[in-house]
Amino acid sequence: MPTSAAFAEAALRPGADQLLLVGGAADGGVGAAVRAVGPARGDFMGFMSHPDLDVAREVASAVAWNGFLYAVGGNDRTAKPPIQKAVVNADGSLGPWTTAGHLLQEGDCAQAVAANGYLYTVGGCDPDNGGPNGHVAWAPFLANGDVGAFQSSPEIDIPSDNLGWRGLGSVVHANGFLYVAGYTRSNVVLFSALDRATGKPGPWQATTALPTVQGVGTAFLSTPSRLYVVAGAEDVFGDYRSEVYTGELASDGRVLGWNRSPFNLPIAVRGMASGVWNGALHVVSGCNGTNYCDGLPEVAYLAPILGDGGVGPWSARGTIPTPRRDPGSAVVQGRLYALGGKKNIPTVEVESAALDPAGVAGPWSTGPALPAAADVGQGASTGEGLALVAKDQLLELHDGAWRTLATLDGRTGAAVAATDTALVVLGGASPTTQVTVARRLADGGVAVTAASPLPVAEGRTSAVGVGRDVFLLSAAGDAILGARVDDGGALGAFTQRSALPDARPDATLAIGAGALLLAGGRSEVLGAALLDGGGLGPWRTVGWLPSPRARPLLAVRDGFLYLVSGARGAAAGADVWSALLGPSGTLGPFQNLTSLPGAAARGTAGVAGNALVVAGGAGDAASSEVWRAPLWGPRLVGRVSATVDLERAVSSLDALTVQSSSGLVSVALRTRDADGALGPSSAAGAGQGQGLFTPALTSVRGLELLLGLDDGLGAREGPACRLTGVRAAFTR
Repeated sequence: MPTSAAFAEAALRPGADQLLLVGGAADGGVGAAVRAVGPARGDFMGFMSHPDLDVAREVASAVAWNGFLYAVGGNDRTAKPPIQKAVVNADGSLGPWTTAGHLLQEGDCAQAVAANGYLYTVGGCDPDNGGPNGHVAWAPFLANGDVGAFQSSPEIDIPSDNLGWRGLGSVVHANGFLYVAGYTRSNVVLFSALDRATGKPGPWQATTALPTVQGVGTAFLSTPSRLYVVAGAEDVFGDYRSEVYTGELASDGRVLGWNRSPFNLPIAVRGMASGVWNGALHVVSGCNGTNYCDGLPEVAYLAPILGDGGVGPWSARGTIPTPRRDPGSAVVQGRLYALGGKKNIPTVEVESAALDPAGVAGPWSTGPALPAAADVGQGASTGEGLALVAKDQLLELHDGAWRTLATLDGRTGAAVAATDTALVVLGGASPTTQVTVARRLADGGVAVTAASPLPVAEGRTSAVGVGRDVFLLSAAGDAILGARVDDGGALGAFTQRSALPDARPDATLAIGAGALLLAGGRSEVLGAALLDGGGLGPWRTVGWLPSPRARPLLAVRDGFLYLVSGARGAAAGADVWSALLGPSGTLGPFQNLTSLPGAAARGTAGVAGNALVVAGGAGDAASSEVWRAPLWGPRLVGRVSATVDLERAVSSLDALTVQSSSGLVSVALRTRDADGALGPSSAAGAGQGQGLFTPALTSVRGLELLLGLDDGLGAREGPACRLTGVRAAFTR
């Protein structure tokens, strides 16, 4: 009997964190379980060239540790080949290469990885016949960035018939274990437990083998809970692969099994630069020619890591200026570095590319002007928009227009901090001890009350709110004051929460990634972890501004810190930058995004809707001008999986119909047989806006559908990409 199962709607909205599948109907008693995952993050931006290596290195390793990038091994068959290091600067540039230490064995083909303060080298090629060896060695990183003396470790047993040029495929570290992905012409995967006290590798053990042989030149990548194998080759002479596998890791180091992604890399290739960053896999260039790599693709590709750990669809993300194969590669502070490798001959060139352009501000336009020219202090982004004090008015930018929340006499130039329940107004162009709290009411209005006064009068200052706490930079710039909203909704008295290492009266505060950030007055950006109860951890340097500046305008959105202008000496700037926020408030390198229409040395910056807004900041005088720029990010790419249980086997699955409002829809599926066993994934196809797929499967009891959306726009302010209908037709 023909029947069907249907799902109603899924939508990926601009700025949303999830693709949601809602509503729907089921015929014939069909049930569905739905899992949603977020959009892909990450992209390639322009490449940066760096100082050349001292010697050409093909099949080298690039290793990052504690602010340094290391070049290890690669076409160097001296007795103890040198390891080179270069400091990674705040803007992603590299310092000069210097010698950091020497390997224990000859370095041709050896693979290296850093973990827990140690450098590990695994495998290599014997100098006499070029065949692989199983050498394993390890050495500590020293405080100055050099590498200490190496010690030998249990070797890997190489089969006698394994005579490939590259030897071992690659080595990665995950959760206290080293992993090697196969030999030449082998699908073996090995692992070794690291001694947590000494760093010494233990004996090597075999774990679940790869389903295919692709160990030479594979992109072997890891997260704490999974391994990823992308493309590669059976041996150096060809048989290139495009398959992508994910291996889930057990707590004892074993690979529980390998799942093949329904999305192959678009090209069969080996010897790519590769890395993991911000929830995505990245691969660049490599070799896809004949026996000796006469084909060097220049394209970079990205694939999102899905919520279940799988790998989503690949998309092209720019090109590398100098295509190469077998470079060393590593991700440092949001940049993928490729060093050495081979074009027609081994090369000394080093390049890098920023991996995530999310946060780039689009073209500037004039926004809704303030009601009058005003001396504007620091404002606050709220759930409704951007709040600030201008000419004694507490204003909020909401739905493209300014509305007055309250009148506050004598508070021109005051700072505004937003807590979970209220807006707190502090200081002003004229120093004052006043603290004013504006609480939102159920009818949309606000109730204005006076809170406990500040210990000393504050003038133009910086303040931020987070949760129930308000933090204020003292007038002298040498301390952080704080107050907390109590259980009754009242703001308590301000007390000193933390002393600063040095006075920074020209700094600005921001909240990001669980830390209080302070930027301005000097190049160093300081951060202090937010503790339970409103406390602050110790201050430390978490990043560097592109140049020193006074009172920069700061805003935070979607894991990025935006830096707008500020004063440099007597001049007002117009530059706009962004930096990716890392764990505990650490900052990646700042990237110059755009320039304001004019200079700005005061005012405020914040996020309203999907736009970066700069208000009251034109030049050095009070202004009513407002500038607005949409925030652009990666294309809205999402995946959702739906599991359909047909309760009993059907004679045939006849068709799948998928519809969306815009963009590209892709469908992959796995089937359950009459006994309930889940089969392999297969790509059913893709369609622009609508797709009708006819898998023609028999004896099917259930389905797992993998549905993809890609709006193709690259703009957060584009229309929602909606999956408007999915219907599976089958015959009982």
